[in-house]
Amino acid sequence: MDGFFILNVESHWSESNKLLGNRLNIYHIYSAKPEGGVLENKDVLNKLRELRSFGTGIDLILSGANQAESLQKVLTIKHEADPLFQSVQVTRNVLERSATDALVTASQSGIGIIVKEAVANGRLTNRNNEASFFNKKEQLIFIAKKYNVSIDAISIAYILKQHWVSTDLSGAANQEQFKSNLNALKVE
Repeated sequence: MDGFFILNVESHWSESNKLLGNRLNIYHIYSAKPEGGVLENKDVLNKLRELRSFGTGIDLILSGANQAESLQKVLTIKHEADPLFQSVQVTRNVLERSATDALVTASQSGIGIIVKEAVANGRLTNRNNEASFFNKKEQLIFIAKKYNVSIDAISIAYILKQHWVSTDLSGAANQEQFKSNLNALKVE
């Protein structure tokens, strides 16, 4: 399995470099989980260090229930004196806040925090009519009315108000959703 990781990194980098040339300035490792082993693979980490030494940003996309554990591992992986990973993408929203301490620590270490799933794959929108979400939805609607926005905007505003978040990925699938998401900027 160890050889599989390094072959993937090398082939992905080579193919992307052929297509994008000098416009390629960031490399993403997708779906890193503690049980996956990529964060312990010395060949992969050395290849990423090599890419970083050429000026390529290294981004890690975390997924799964153990994001905090993965972040703790990320903080120990260095490129010279700095963190190897310049940013991490994480699932974060009003329903999923388990990795907060690790995210704050990562941000304080100079790692950019990119939030994905701020509206929980649509669960934090007016479209969610699940009975188990009813009480939470009512609370979000109450807050949203105060600012004259929808609950997706409140959910995104919550993320944007976290001082350690550098970027929020909207996840909007169409123009209407995007416009609604932008209303998060109206929330003070």
